[in-house]
Amino acid sequence: MEISDLHKKDINFLIELYKKGKLTRKTQTSYSTNISYYFGTWALRDWGLIQSNGVDPRRQKVYILTPKGVKVAKLLLALKEALNV
Repeated sequence: MEISDLHKKDINFLIELYKKGKLTRKTQTSYSTNISYYFGTWALRDWGLIQSNGVDPRRQKVYILTPKGVKVAKLLLALKEALNV
């Protein structure tokens, strides 16, 4: 994985997941379409940044950060805050 492989929506998803602790397709706000959500979560999962943590009562897959994902999300959040973006 290269840093250039991360898209803005992926970065926002990681930061949102870091702040909220867990997300589903319905509770996230980073991806505007279902297809971008699925492609984004698959890529983040394949890079070892997120993992599935079961399903919620509505049968939506729940995602959480892996330890590697927590490190990356913290760095991205600090960078975003430092740049005032």
